[in-house]
Amino acid sequence: MKYRKIVTKPVKSTRWPLTALGVIWLAFLLLALFLVAYNAFRGVNQPLISPIEGISVVSPAYANEIKKEDSNWWRIYQRVRWLESNNGTKGLAVTCSKKGLINEIGYLPYKGYCFNNRAEQELTFSRWITKRLNAGMSEEEALRIYSGGAYGK
Repeated sequence: MKYRKIVTKPVKSTRWPLTALGVIWLAFLLLALFLVAYNAFRGVNQPLISPIEGISVVSPAYANEIKKEDSNWWRIYQRVRWLESNNGTKGLAVTCSKKGLINEIGYLPYKGYCFNNRAEQELTFSRWITKRLNAGMSEEEALRIYSGGAYGK
């Protein structure tokens, strides 16, 4: 009885060989994935809309040039600062201070917005309140809009 020799083809491995070229390719893919993830999450804590159009950094010297103690907006600012954060001791002020930033006036609380410094905070508030008061609103109306109805009657 003669036996026929059955010839089979060698089975290719389904595993990807880890050669030097393979290691380089894998490193390139991991680097690309890291860069995409880094760029995607880099701006997560940035506000979608700048509260001060066209101004990114406010010089502290500019805030000192304004005679703020004599102005109407300064008196309102102090009131809002007390109502919103008890002069920086509660609420969003505490959250921002842990980041080394500031928000003692409750500005954009739903976004968790923080100012870079006190001068930027004061300038933003002065522009916001002055715009409403110059448009003919009373102080109480402007504060009701600012607080979403929490202040006033």
